[in-house]
Amino acid sequence: MQSEKIYYRADIIREKSADTPTQLEYVEFQGVRTTKYDALVKEIAELFKSQTLKELVVNCDLAARHLEYVGLFQKVIPIIDIAEANPNSYTVEFKVKEPRQFRLGANVSVANDGEASASCTADKASLFGRGEGLASAYTHGVRGNHMFNIGLTKPFLGWQRYANVGAYVYRGFSSHPWSNFDATDTGVSAELNWRSFGKLQHMIKWNGAWRQLEPEKGAAFAIREHAGHTLKSSIENVVAYDTRNSPNLTTKGMLARLTQEYAGVFGDVGFIRHQLDVQAAAGLPLGLVLSSGLCVNFVKPLRGRTLHLLDRAYLGGPANLRGFGHNAIGPRADDSYMGGMASWAWGVHLYRPLIPAHMLFAHAFAVVGSVHGVKHDASFFDVLRRFGDLPRTSVGVGVAVKIGEVARLELNYAVPIRYSTTDRVVPGFQFGVGVSFL
Repeated sequence: MQSEKIYYRADIIREKSADTPTQLEYVEFQGVRTTKYDALVKEIAELFKSQTLKELVVNCDLAARHLEYVGLFQKVIPIIDIAEANPNSYTVEFKVKEPRQFRLGANVSVANDGEASASCTADKASLFGRGEGLASAYTHGVRGNHMFNIGLTKPFLGWQRYANVGAYVYRGFSSHPWSNFDATDTGVSAELNWRSFGKLQHMIKWNGAWRQLEPEKGAAFAIREHAGHTLKSSIENVVAYDTRNSPNLTTKGMLARLTQEYAGVFGDVGFIRHQLDVQAAAGLPLGLVLSSGLCVNFVKPLRGRTLHLLDRAYLGGPANLRGFGHNAIGPRADDSYMGGMASWAWGVHLYRPLIPAHMLFAHAFAVVGSVHGVKHDASFFDVLRRFGDLPRTSVGVGVAVKIGEVARLELNYAVPIRYSTTDRVVPGFQFGVGVSFL
């Protein structure tokens, strides 16, 4: 009678098998229907180089996670077994579940300006059996903003290669009530993403967009002179290091991200943008969480070009400078906010988990920031020297509600301490909904 096999958890085997010599005989997949053979070979070939049982256990876990990451499978469970011929020879079986070939979905989301929107999505996973993804979405907001996009992504397969390419087409309409105009964007983009040194993320992206700005009735002349069509072509570079446990409401970890964009390859839009985002959070005694965030944005128009309203830096609102209107800080023409060529904001927050502790937090904050108007002959250092001119400041208390990774709600009582006569000040209670907060 054949004895029943006994299986052990990977962590138990790993602790007792550091020096056990190992030879891998073969790898088998159970549950494969459409995934291509060459894709599997690229992903698991490194397993045959494992010298010890501990190394094989670790590599099997890495392979399983990477097979899920690149989109070949929805779920992967590795099982290591002893080969019959040699007690130091092993076999590996991956029990896999392939992703659904076609999915339809609907969801509700919230933008940083607080607008709720409904989305319909359709996507096809592992389009050609090598992790490719084709996805499309249509989003419509309660204020009339809407967007349609479709994109194709493809991962680079291979042992622990965290890289992919993507191409996208989109068309969207957005209202800008703080500046009294509407905008329509039709564009294409292509991007390359990869990861190095563990958590250092890189992205290089090309954007091409045909944009139309339509002033609202009665808009200021300073807004109307930007009316019409513009053609933008830009190259964007992003480098980020992110160890946050949650981007929605961070209680530990940090983010450092540098974004650079050059527009002017062709078209009539020309500028150079540098943006730095830094966040950090750490626990304190009594269950308190101290968090801080910094955002600096500098946009320099190219010589002979005008910095368009759609490319300027804006600041204000419950997602960054609480106690002020959304994007309603800085230069203004009549009742239209013009934005600027630079902005900065820094905030310090103190959170205390309530009940339920993973979702509801008491919140106290102090935020400061400013917007520098457009001066086409100003250099970065000229702007930097003026960053301390009239920094807008506000403090307050409130509650924050974390809804998974979908959205974050804040109800705060804000007290603006320092502001300009052109700013739209919102003292008292202020409600904010979004996904990215300072």
